[in-house]
This record gives sequence, structure tokens and C-alpha cells, in this order.
Amino acid sequence: MTKIIFQGYMLGLAYLVPIGMQNTYVINTASKSTGRRIFQIALIASILDVLLAMACFFGIGFILESFAYFKTIVMGIGSAVILLMGFKLIFTKVSPVGEIEDELGIGKLAAMLFAVTWLNPQALVDGTFLLGGFKALLSPAESPFFIAGVAIASVTWFFGLAYGVYYLKRFMTEKVLKTINVLCGAMLVFFGVRLGIEFLNILK
Repeated sequence: MTKIIFQGYMLGLAYLVPIGMQNTYVINTASKSTGRRIFQIALIASILDVLLAMACFFGIGFILESFAYFKTIVMGIGSAVILLMGFKLIFTKVSPVGEIEDELGIGKLAAMLFAVTWLNPQALVDGTFLLGGFKALLSPAESPFFIAGVAIASVTWFFGLAYGVYYLKRFMTEKVLKTINVLCGAMLVFFGVRLGIEFLNILK
């Protein structure tokens, strides 16, 4: 079963590595956090992503496709929340390293990570086709090992990303942090606009 776990691990990495909303938020938050907060960021991101992968693996995307009104609601809320997060990053003054710990409680951190992970119905649908497609090729006995590989990929990726940014931030000046804020914010705005356009198209 090692081969099946490895296949799940590689597919998980292929799904995670492209810079999307999750990675953007983790990079931005980790660049302004101290050591104890980095662990929380990586752990919460990993848990939410593993839950998302499991949901996709077992077909939540098909539920969204079957109940169009639910998909529309999620899309509208997701667009608004992600746009708000993006503009806040762009226009908010840069906080010194560690100050974010005082500004962002664990509950709010989890809520923001939930928003960038789960409030994108298209990601749920795409993930379902990607992971669900592989599930169709696996036997019932192989499926748990495959999704375990995907989960391992999620944990190693987010811990590596968060701690990688953390150890590199010593080279980050206030100008660099502001640039990261603007770039990350712009990417979130882009994703939010995409969701918003799809939401408005559905309402037509």
C-alpha cells in the first residue's frame, strides 16, 4: 500500500502547490507572525485542507452541482468575504513582525482560513473531479491509503510553507512586507472577482 500512499501524496502536492487563496493567506499571515502563531497557522490550514480533500474525495462537489441554489449562496458569500480580505490587505498599514498575534485571535484566524479554503464552490467541484476521479480507480481497500497520502501532503506542505516564510522573514523589511501584502491582496481580489462574476452570471 506504500505505492498508493505515495500516489495520494504526489497528487496532493500537485493540487496544493499552485498559488491559490489558501497559500496566499498562509504566506501573508506567516510573514508577520512569531513562532507560536506559525504552528497554529500551519495546523489549522492543514486540518481545514484535509477536511476539504476528504469532502471532495467523497463527493461534496456533486452535492453542490445537484443543488444549484446552495452553490450560488456559497459563491456569493465567498466572493464578498474574499474581496473584503483582499482589499484589507492592500490598504491596511503593515504591522511589525509579531504584532499580528495581538490583532488576530485564534478564532478569527480559523475563520479567515476557513473562508479561503471552503468558500470557493468551484474549488470544491474541481477537487471532487480530481480526487473523485482517482477514487473511481481505487478499490475500497485502497481508498483510505490514498486519502492518507493526500492528507500527509497537506500537512507537510502547509507546515513547510508557513515555517519557510517564518525563517525567511528576517530578510523582510517593512517595504518587502508591504509588497507581500499588496501582491497577496491583489490575488485575493482577483479570486473574489472571479467568484463574483460567476455569481452574477448565475443570477442573470
